[in-house]
Amino acid sequence: MFWRLIALEVGTPGAGRGPYSTSAWPLAFLAAAGFGWIDVTTGLVFAIGTMALGLAVIAFAAVARAGLPWWAKLAVFVGELLFAAVVIVVKLLAHG
Repeated sequence: MFWRLIALEVGTPGAGRGPYSTSAWPLAFLAAAGFGWIDVTTGLVFAIGTMALGLAVIAFAAVARAGLPWWAKLAVFVGELLFAAVVIVVKLLAHG
C-alpha cells in the first residue's frame, strides 16, 4: 500500500496520475487564498508545507530505489531535506 501511494505521488507510468500531481495541492491552497476563501498567510504556509511534503516523498522514492547501503540512503535523504529547508528559509528571508 505504501509503495502504491508513492507511485501515485511520483507519477510513475500506469499509476493513474501524472507528474503534476505534486503541484495540485499547493496550487489549490494558493487559489483558495486568491479567491479569498482562506487567509493569504495560511494559504502560503499550507502551499509551502504541501510542496515540501511532496518533494520529501519524491526524494524518499528516489533514494529507496538507489543501490546504496542504508546509511548512504539515509545521508542522501537527510541532505536533500536539509537543502530543501535551506531553500525555503532563504526564500522567506528574501521575500520576508
